[in-house]
Amino acid sequence: MNKINKGINPIEGDEPGLSDLSNDVYRRGFLSASINPVILCETDAIFVCVDFPVDEMIRPDLSHLRNAVDI
Repeated sequence: MNKINKGINPIEGDEPGLSDLSNDVYRRGFLSASINPVILCETDAIFVCVDFPVDEMIRPDLSHLRNAVDI
């Protein structure tokens, strides 16, 4: 979250152009990260980012996502 709010791409790996895009939308005021649920009422889009571990059959374990969005 801190990296996003500084305009730094937090995603590791080879994602061509993602760092420049992340910084650009941050500088223009279109991207920020928060865990404050009150802010949800003021947004146009919400991105939930969690790890997706996979099992030996390469099936994703969605439990992290389900826990993150459980209301």
